[in-house]
Amino acid sequence: MKALKIILIVLMLLVAVVAVILGWATTVSGSGSFEKSITINKAPHLVYEEIINMKKYDQWNYWYTLDPEAFTYEGPEEGIGSISLWDSENSDLGKGSNEIVEFDLNKRVKTKLDFGFSGDFHGELTLTENDGKTEVNWLYTYDNLDIIGKAFTGMMDMEAELGPAFEQGLAKLKAVVEVKADPVPVQLPEPVVLSDSLEVETVEAE
Repeated sequence: MKALKIILIVLMLLVAVVAVILGWATTVSGSGSFEKSITINKAPHLVYEEIINMKKYDQWNYWYTLDPEAFTYEGPEEGIGSISLWDSENSDLGKGSNEIVEFDLNKRVKTKLDFGFSGDFHGELTLTENDGKTEVNWLYTYDNLDIIGKAFTGMMDMEAELGPAFEQGLAKLKAVVEVKADPVPVQLPEPVVLSDSLEVETVEAE
């Protein structure tokens, strides 16, 4: 009987704690963002090649390193509709997808993320040219979270949880791009200029 009372008390405390957390979660914003940037010593079009193709995207993406065998691909190789999917037993990766939904040639690529729970999640890589180099900004946004999502993000330290992953991913992207050779400019032959004094010899038939 005493044991039953203890169990009931513990359950009541758990219910009370959950109620407090959920009540607090209603005050948390259902939207937010996180971003990191890096400078790559190459022109934007060389960076763009690595972010418009989902297979290339994953080669520098930190989360791909957690379980490379978990990733598969659907849709076109690059551009809108190109999708990366994963299904892993690694709890830090889980199950989800990343799909290209918008792009501006050599300037921006936006993706839609699906983690299997309520909310709108997007990633966006923006390329800005600066004196022959490229400023890369990687933005993650979330919106329309339900109360569970609000509780989760409200207790999450974005810098601690996402910062290292973003920094490692951008550093690898930088390394991948900076080993690329710059395109060799095509040199056209100089035009031949005929002199005005050029005389054409004529031969009269005998």
